[in-house]
Amino acid sequence: MAHETTAILVLRNVTNAEVQYYAQHGHYGATFAEVGSAEPDASGGYVFKIETSPAGYVIHADPVESGTPGSRHFYTDQAGVIRQSAGDPANASSPEVP
Repeated sequence: MAHETTAILVLRNVTNAEVQYYAQHGHYGATFAEVGSAEPDASGGYVFKIETSPAGYVIHADPVESGTPGSRHFYTDQAGVIRQSAGDPANASSPEVP
């Protein structure tokens, strides 16, 4: 559960960094370094990935060991809503994290 909480906090922090980056540059950053955020270490139990397009960005946080009990997948995009999935990778249709 601690790894999940940390993953959610990372997603929130990177989302804030993306908003600031967009305000300064007119587009979203494609890497953690580009938006001024340290790339999260997989030793925290999650692997993070940023994908960008002209329409926005997507950030995935997936457990290093998928399928372990209590390991949720997380997703967020330029809307700023963090979503979760217990089995498959989360996406824009996944339920919101409460």
